Amino acid sequence: MRVRSGSAESIGFMQNFRGGAAGGRRFRLPNFFRGNGGQPAASTSPTTDGHVPVLEEEPQEVILTFEEHLEALHFSEASRLLIEREEAQNESEGRNEKEVNKLAADYETLEALVLQTLSQSLTGEINIEALTSAVKAISQEMEQDQLWRQRDRRPPAWRLTSWKKRHDSALRRLVEERMDNPSASC
Repeated sequence: MRVRSGSAESIGFMQNFRGGAAGGRRFRLPNFFRGNGGQPAASTSPTTDGHVPVLEEEPQEVILTFEEHLEALHFSEASRLLIEREEAQNESEGRNEKEVNKLAADYETLEALVLQTLSQSLTGEINIEALTSAVKAISQEMEQDQLWRQRDRRPPAWRLTSWKKRHDSALRRLVEERMDNPSASC
């Protein structure tokens, strides 16, 4: 049945809607923002034993070894690890020959890979991240050399020093080779 505005039925409806006198009941409109047809929306996160599981896990920091840093061409991080091992060896009372030999070998490996990266940058095979990391590694090693001088102590014989000189001489040699034989590198 259609109700005309102003009729008794429409007035009663409006009073019910406003909570007026007709019956004393309030009329409730359905809440369209709830799920399940007016029922409270169900929680979208599952619960187990009353605990809500964490949906977004924080990324766990992966700690790489010296060798893994070298494989990933993270030379500055590899250098940092070597410096930490060097400091630990320097602070320890006893001298661990096995660790000293490993440090010496690792320094030589790092130096070879850093110089190889510098060489490749001159031949056109540029990996900007590796080159930047190699330069940072050289800078870190120069800072470590400076620390040894500030301590008024000589660095251990196994520690490679003068990385800047090594870098400069390797760079000079590479440039001279390129100038002597320009067609081979172009």
